Amino acid sequence: MNRIFLLCCALLCSVPHLIVAQSPGVKATITARGLSYVMAAGVEVLESNLQNLAIPDVNGSQSVVGLQVQYWVSNIQIQQLSLPNDQLVINPSEEGLDVVIQDVSLDITADWQYREAIWLHIFSSCTVYVSISIPSVTLYFFLGTPV
Repeated sequence: MNRIFLLCCALLCSVPHLIVAQSPGVKATITARGLSYVMAAGVEVLESNLQNLAIPDVNGSQSVVGLQVQYWVSNIQIQQLSLPNDQLVINPSEEGLDVVIQDVSLDITADWQYREAIWLHIFSSCTVYVSISIPSVTLYFFLGTPV
């Protein structure tokens, strides 16, 4: 019984030396199909979160042709966001992963108003519809070493 106890103690004392000698960390492999699934799920989450994003109001004052103009942009909302899944290009690199999203489109609405503040007191307001189309967006994911 004492021999088994001594053998277990000797084994446990030698284990930390084996652990220190090994390089710590995890090595994982992901397939192209798995990466495509993760990207498609990520795009859905991104689209839903951006459409519910609360964008703060913007206001300020600017001198235009010698007149002081105050402006307000409020109720800014993303109406439509399109990140096509079939336009995702995934490029593995030495540092990590490059994801290129092509044909991104975004539709935004906002209420805006302005007024001249000094003496003419010209003012106006309306609702603005903005459509933005971006040919390509690249996201860089650095994996492994800190940047």
